[in-house]
Amino acid sequence: MRRLISNPWFAGFICLGIIVFFHSPHLWLFTHVRSGSFEWVRAISYLQQCESPFSENIEPAMRWRFFPQVIVWLMGGNHVVALLFPWLGAWFFLTYINHLAKSHGHDLRTAMAMTLTLGATAPVLTSTGWLGMNDAWVALGLSYLAFGRRSTWLVLVCVICPFIDERFVFGIPSVLVLRNLDTLLENRRKGMRQIIQQSLYAIIPFFLVRTAGHFMAPLNRDQSHFFWNNILNSQAYLWFSPLGRR
Repeated sequence: MRRLISNPWFAGFICLGIIVFFHSPHLWLFTHVRSGSFEWVRAISYLQQCESPFSENIEPAMRWRFFPQVIVWLMGGNHVVALLFPWLGAWFFLTYINHLAKSHGHDLRTAMAMTLTLGATAPVLTSTGWLGMNDAWVALGLSYLAFGRRSTWLVLVCVICPFIDERFVFGIPSVLVLRNLDTLLENRRKGMRQIIQQSLYAIIPFFLVRTAGHFMAPLNRDQSHFFWNNILNSQAYLWFSPLGRR
């Protein structure tokens, strides 16, 4: 068993099972569409979008959150595949957290504890408790942006994740403060310069596509207000960045 748990993929799977067991989502409500339940509020639009990713009949907030739906659509638009996609994101997220913990020198017990602790937070609970919520994929992208080292994957994360949920964009400043925290503490000016440069690199792909989309299909007033309001509010999370190093 110890050898199996040393594998991050298996450890992530075990942690996901433990979290779901104690979180106890209403799995019996997942068997068929229940439009009156909060578990299905997002799922109905999500499943429609998996059948036709760029339909104009989708609610405005979902029109820019299309990447998972496109993947499912390319795979045939199967509803079972669509609803398993968020769970797959939760597993990948927990696997990466476990890998990070071990790569930073923590033993198996500590790595499992860290994985369970971070897994018992909103991204995993939402992805497994509500249908059609891909928050864990966004958390995985932000975690890789904070700690990842491979340039190719960093580029892919910045290109793909904003189109899973635009909250990825709002989280970029915080995770880049975390990524550059050591430099920031040693040389504040150099650290701030790196954070600003990396932030620009990270958001350029999203804003290019978003701007192009605005001219092809202008955003409605409420959607535009929601987007800019969240960018302004994201600064509140910057003060929590040092906690990521502890």
